[in-house]
Amino acid sequence: MIDVKRHVQRIGLPAVAIVMAAVAPALTYHTAQPIAASATAAVGRGQAARAVMTGRWIDLTTMPGARSRPAVVRGHDGNIYVFGGTADYREYATTFIYHWRGKAWSLGRNMPTAREGAQAVTLPDGRIAVLGGGTRCGTILCDHGVVYDRVEVYDPSANTWARLTPMHSPRYQFAVVPFKGLIYAIGGSDGHRILPTVEAYNPAANRWQDTSGLPAPRLGPAAVVDGSYLDIIGGAVANDPTLLRYDGHTWHTGAGLIQPTGGAGATVGRNGLVYVTGGYNNGWLTTAQVYHPRTDSWTLIAPLPTSLCCMGTVTSADGLIYVVGGDTGTGRSAEIYAYRP
Repeated sequence: MIDVKRHVQRIGLPAVAIVMAAVAPALTYHTAQPIAASATAAVGRGQAARAVMTGRWIDLTTMPGARSRPAVVRGHDGNIYVFGGTADYREYATTFIYHWRGKAWSLGRNMPTAREGAQAVTLPDGRIAVLGGGTRCGTILCDHGVVYDRVEVYDPSANTWARLTPMHSPRYQFAVVPFKGLIYAIGGSDGHRILPTVEAYNPAANRWQDTSGLPAPRLGPAAVVDGSYLDIIGGAVANDPTLLRYDGHTWHTGAGLIQPTGGAGATVGRNGLVYVTGGYNNGWLTTAQVYHPRTDSWTLIAPLPTSLCCMGTVTSADGLIYVVGGDTGTGRSAEIYAYRP
């Protein structure tokens, strides 16, 4: 058994209470001090160093309430949906909707289950599934609370909720992404241990199936799809800088992150680049880094306006990169910051 308390302290994970857990003994641990926001850096296989990319962040709007670890997704209508999250030492069941055309907020029907650390994904039929999450967690694994396997689905057109087939495993602080017609749920905690497992949901059959697991457990990874690959980015306890890329059959490794991070957000921009925002590593991070799939390399962009982890990150219908809510280290954020590539 690995001493998680010792390794969490090495990477500086923000734990309300440090816990013990059994994780795979083959884990390799990495740590790094937060890089300077103004640093010029690039990492890639055989790639020359590049300057920091240009651009700036703006404070776009404020949510109806502050939320850390919300489930955030863009709907088929282009609106941004923010489900649940935590603030003021409690979990919420709220549904915040940001209407990108009118630049205004509305409230949808509350989720049946209040929770934080859940994930959201838009299904092919336009409904939005909210998966997993936890309540009364208090620790990084949520081993003192309740971790859910349930999948609740929101219909934006009818403003109603229903349930789908639950996941095989409860999951908290995990990643969800649609890939090749399936919805993948990746890593996280089941309330007892950090998971290397991956399962995939078939929306047509309303059925889950186990699939090829991660090489090592990850808590709080980010996931995106760039082209023909599903990318797994960052995560703790390992806070491994390695980029994992899945082609539907086999896991491959890509160039390592400039700044190793857990609890970061990630999204693919209109330009095909992968934007990774904030997270935590020996402190809350302002780092914003970009993966270039064609060259397997990383660059930095302008840092976030404030240190953030545990946020949602999505690409808006008009091509902006949105960072939604999160934890600043001194409180929960209600802001949406926007970046134009």
